[in-house]
Amino acid sequence: MNFYAVRAIYRFEMARTGRTLFQSIVSPVISTSLYFIVFGAAIGSRITEIDGVSYGSFIVPGLIMLMLLTESVSNASFGIYFPRFAGTIYEVLSAPVSWVEILMGYVGAAATKSIILGVIILATANLFVACRDCTPGVDADVPGTDGAVIQPVRVHPRDLGGRVRKAAGRADAYTLRR
Repeated sequence: MNFYAVRAIYRFEMARTGRTLFQSIVSPVISTSLYFIVFGAAIGSRITEIDGVSYGSFIVPGLIMLMLLTESVSNASFGIYFPRFAGTIYEVLSAPVSWVEILMGYVGAAATKSIILGVIILATANLFVACRDCTPGVDADVPGTDGAVIQPVRVHPRDLGGRVRKAAGRADAYTLRR
């Protein structure tokens, strides 16, 4: 595994984010803020609460996931397609780098950009709604589950491989349990 190549592709993609800051970071933040304004003002004035959670706080996780899924796919695909369109992909393809390493570099950069965007959108959401109840707690009731509650389930370390094993001792996953 050529980690130098993965790091080079990753750093190149992150540098491209810095060069295209407006379309990579600012544009998704503005569009999600417009969703907050439109849905919060238009629909939120008619729907005050959903199971004790304000409508603004209720739509925050959905809007964050909408933006994360859209931007992660577009960042990863644009990072690969644009060099192909411009003809510079041959520099990467002629290097002694496997497809797995190329994929790790591009997908790692897209995932990092998505995490950064998610944190920025969550901070922006605090400007529109009080996000103290945007993320439900462990024993919060989930609407439409007939009394089911979210319970933590311990992930056993032997189910995971490699370097993740040590971190899995403290990892909690969430599932619905009746």
